[in-house]
Amino acid sequence: MTIPISMIAYCLSKKMMSPLKLYVLLKYTTSGHFKINRYTVNEVCRKLKWKDKSTFNNNLKALLDAGFVCINRKRNSVRIKSYAKVAAKLKMQGRTGVVFTMKDFSSFRPFCYAAIVHFYMRYKYHREKSSARKTGGARLDRHTGEKTMPVRYLSRVLKLDHSTISKYRKAAHNEGYIRLVPRYRNLHEPAERIDEFKMIVPINIAPKYIVVNHDICIQKASVIYSSMELRRKRVRT
Repeated sequence: MTIPISMIAYCLSKKMMSPLKLYVLLKYTTSGHFKINRYTVNEVCRKLKWKDKSTFNNNLKALLDAGFVCINRKRNSVRIKSYAKVAAKLKMQGRTGVVFTMKDFSSFRPFCYAAIVHFYMRYKYHREKSSARKTGGARLDRHTGEKTMPVRYLSRVLKLDHSTISKYRKAAHNEGYIRLVPRYRNLHEPAERIDEFKMIVPINIAPKYIVVNHDICIQKASVIYSSMELRRKRVRT
């Protein structure tokens, strides 16, 4: 199955990753209807490694409030809405999804972080390629596999702070979904002078100075390698 990138981005910005995990599991394991009883709820909690029913109830309520599901009180069941209906209700844009399998539930958050990084890295690359073609700039080589995704770029897109984005990228890297390769420009100045460099220009526009092997370096955007698989999703109602 695939999960729409726009849905992942929405849930990241709304801090709804646990509800999204429940929604995806219900989409993955049911035909669109989920009967609520002790056995089925316990089975969901077991699969998602949730300790008790209250976690299930809290996340189900979040999905209900956001319009991802609706409840049939008479039948005591949940109807899981389609991606298309949820997207239309919440004005989610785009039809690209990331390929997801059952094994990814064990590292659901890093998987979603990697999907977002991969999508926007590809989006940024194609924007830059299009711009270069129009302006006659340097041609971008898609065969190198080397692409970057500055933290500030994702921070602006998802409306999250830089430290949160850095944490997301690191988690995706640690689980093996992406590989981050740091890049630096060595200024060949001793580490003792780093405070001087940080005071040269205002902090909000200054490059990030760090010390690598006792030399002051400017940290550049890491090169990111990703094997995530994206697909264009056909709209269904």
